[in-house]
Amino acid sequence: MIQTLTVKDCKYLIQQEKCRNKRTCKIKIIQFELIDGKTKMYLYTTGLKDIEKYLNENSYSYEYKKTDKQVSVGYDLVGKINKYNERQLYTTTLVIKW
Repeated sequence: MIQTLTVKDCKYLIQQEKCRNKRTCKIKIIQFELIDGKTKMYLYTTGLKDIEKYLNENSYSYEYKKTDKQVSVGYDLVGKINKYNERQLYTTTLVIKW
């Protein structure tokens, strides 16, 4: 899925987090997975140049955070781990701080 992030969307997301008394806002930018050497794209975001320009003008600090795997754990009724699944899921997140 390709999504376009606009400045209006970014302002809205920041305002929502500020109303919840949060100090950061996280926006998922890119997410893909490697399956048998092939890339399966889940999310790709465009329009980041305008967002970066807006954040710099309004003195927000931001950084890109990357992760390279996802771990899913399932528990039984006693509390012991009965399922463990690890995927090569690459994710880039834009973290905005104020």
